[in-house]
Amino acid sequence: MRALILFLLILQGSAYTVDVTDTGYAVITHEIVITASQEIDSYSYYVPFPISHLDVYSDKAVRGDYTVMGRYTEVTLHFSLKEGESVYCICEYLSWEIIFKEGTQWWLYLPAMEESATVIMPEGAAVSYLVTESDFPSVSEEKGRIHLFWEEVPDDVYVYYEMSSDGSSEWGLTALVGIGVGVSIGIAAVVLMYVRKRRSHKLNPHVLSVLSERERKIVEYLYAKGRSRQAKISRDCNIPKTSLSKILMKMEERGIIKREKDGRLTFCELDEKVYQY
Repeated sequence: MRALILFLLILQGSAYTVDVTDTGYAVITHEIVITASQEIDSYSYYVPFPISHLDVYSDKAVRGDYTVMGRYTEVTLHFSLKEGESVYCICEYLSWEIIFKEGTQWWLYLPAMEESATVIMPEGAAVSYLVTESDFPSVSEEKGRIHLFWEEVPDDVYVYYEMSSDGSSEWGLTALVGIGVGVSIGIAAVVLMYVRKRRSHKLNPHVLSVLSERERKIVEYLYAKGRSRQAKISRDCNIPKTSLSKILMKMEERGIIKREKDGRLTFCELDEKVYQY
């Protein structure tokens, strides 16, 4: 039980930032918080990619070492914690194994992970498209570099990009591709427009009053998140997939939601009648 509590506390404090360079390697920053449920002097965990260097920064005396195990790396942090004490660590990994190049085409491999992840593209990167079944990331730009943010990465992500000769960064034409599934251009703009629409209109209380508990939960989820994969709705709303399919079918028949098949993926969004104008 103590080990389980410790493990959960580490995950709650975890976040990855992947700083992609223009020379073929990435500097990955991993923030974790460890709280000891008993006196301990070390802790080991795995990161989902091979690394070639490790630096550890902390508010206490912490030393780190690592062992590469194929596509994973076992990291061990050495410290001295008494029961109830915590340590905050920033682990900085260097990896040459997640960035690849063929001709003028570069691509970044971001493995599936439960933690949040921010990918900072190099200056001058022109992102062409993504290949993934994870949700579409939040996209922003800071100091001429594109930032991609995921709250979690349930499926592997491949980011394809080219380096611009004039040093300018841009979001490419094809925005998102489910594995083996092509999606039309401009999805980033569509997603952003949908977010603005949701913020400018409230949910219709008359529609909400006739919904069951699970239906209302789905409506509120889609209102907060926007267009979402059916599988993610099932996971985040804690509704079994078979039950969710029946619920969504009835909601679609009543004009509350709209569903769209895209290859193997099913996307859901709220219908216009749900909003109060």
